[in-house]
Amino acid sequence: MSRQEQDQASLSPGASAHLGVQLRRLFNATADEPIPARLTDLLDQLEQAERASASPPAPERLESAAMAEAGR
Repeated sequence: MSRQEQDQASLSPGASAHLGVQLRRLFNATADEPIPARLTDLLDQLEQAERASASPPAPERLESAAMAEAGR
């Protein structure tokens, strides 16, 4: 898409602000939902399996486990 096409496809400031408000509402509602117990159980199992193995866990898995713990 050319720069001219991008400029023509942009939203008005009012539409952009409205969209931003709606997206924040949706995100906040989703972020406030509790993490399902099944997911936290699976993360706990993964953490136990990683501890049992000699290899260190991948950083992204640690991050997911920490987020699950915080959501309990």
